Amino acid sequence: MKNWIVGICMSGWLPLLVLAGPRDADWKKVRESLDQGLPQSALTQLAPIIRDALADRAWAEATRAIGTQVLVESQIEGGSAVQRIRRLQPQIAQ
Repeated sequence: MKNWIVGICMSGWLPLLVLAGPRDADWKKVRESLDQGLPQSALTQLAPIIRDALADRAWAEATRAIGTQVLVESQIEGGSAVQRIRRLQPQIAQ
């Protein structure tokens, strides 16, 4: 009985553990660059994520990547929230 319960639990979690997103490794590189204080490297790594997410029509991921890009660019330039919104508006229009 115990093995049966463990089997059901594992089968429910196994796909979540085994299947990673197509750009998870790229996101990890972006996070590592930001953690190391390398925003320019993070921007470089975000460009292909944005391109590929848009090509795959992965709208949520594209939105996340574009938002991260705007945030990092404004942090580099010392921008305020208003500047972030201004940077985001042209991206939304596309």
